[in-house]
Amino acid sequence: MLIDKVGVGSDDGTPVVDGCSQRYWDQYTLSLRVQDCLRVIADLRRQSWWNRRIVIFGGSEGGAVAALLAPLVPEAKAVIVLSSGTGVPVGELIRAAVPPAMAAEAPAVFAAAHERPTGQGRWGGLSYRWWDDAVDIVPARSLVQSTVPVLLIHGARDQSSPVSTARAGYEMARNAGKTNVEYRELAELDHFMRTADGTNHMDQVLDDAATWIEARKQPRRLAGRF
Repeated sequence: MLIDKVGVGSDDGTPVVDGCSQRYWDQYTLSLRVQDCLRVIADLRRQSWWNRRIVIFGGSEGGAVAALLAPLVPEAKAVIVLSSGTGVPVGELIRAAVPPAMAAEAPAVFAAAHERPTGQGRWGGLSYRWWDDAVDIVPARSLVQSTVPVLLIHGARDQSSPVSTARAGYEMARNAGKTNVEYRELAELDHFMRTADGTNHMDQVLDDAATWIEARKQPRRLAGRF
């Protein structure tokens, strides 16, 4: 199941600004996306067919959402975070990823977003409302509260979420004494799981993640079907 951002992929009659609906600019935040996921899961709980077992998976910004969700969903059996630098504040992650000129602008932008968190101000493809919500969030702080198996997957060539920010998330888990967190750093791959020649290895990465999940299924006699 894929849970998308508010205001994306629907014609709600609001004006389109910079390729997105005004509803997106006015409402979308990381916190809202977490809340939307929790609402979907609450609906699943009412379905007679659901076995109350779920794997939380997110990549890039969705990886931050997955980390934030991890301790909030008691039915979660595993969490996978792909290409997401969860170990530092989001604002610090962005400053590490953008060109130097944009990084120099960031402190003033973040201050302006805190002062006036609306959908009218925009920077880096996101609204001031989004920045006000996200800048100080460190997703790994939530992730380390989870007790289920966690897999962090990151490409060493990632320029969108520098590998140091992913390593910081794993280090936070280790420092917290967590033994349920595994970190896989893929030396030749970038943010999109591509090698330098452009070959896409995402299918293999996802297959390996599925194998990791399968290996962590508990015997049926102990825990039922996973």
